[in-house]
Amino acid sequence: MPELAKKRDSKASEKEEKKEEKKIEEDKLPELDARGNPILANADFENPIIIHFKTPATPADPTFKVNWKEIEQAVRRDYPRLKVVYSRAD
Repeated sequence: MPELAKKRDSKASEKEEKKEEKKIEEDKLPELDARGNPILANADFENPIIIHFKTPATPADPTFKVNWKEIEQAVRRDYPRLKVVYSRAD
């Protein structure tokens, strides 16, 4: 019976180590390329969160355009672990 207990304890400790490794991996900041953009991997596209929004022209300024660089910088500042990819849908 002591052998079974050792085996059980061994498996439990291995599971805990794997959980800790996974948590450490999730807590890491994304790697950046030379331009400061996050390096994307296949895993980043497995379960993406897609946000769609529209910025209508206002009567006060009909030529208003969104400055995507400012939005990207603000998101990176507030959420450093988030990888952001944006595209225009005209």
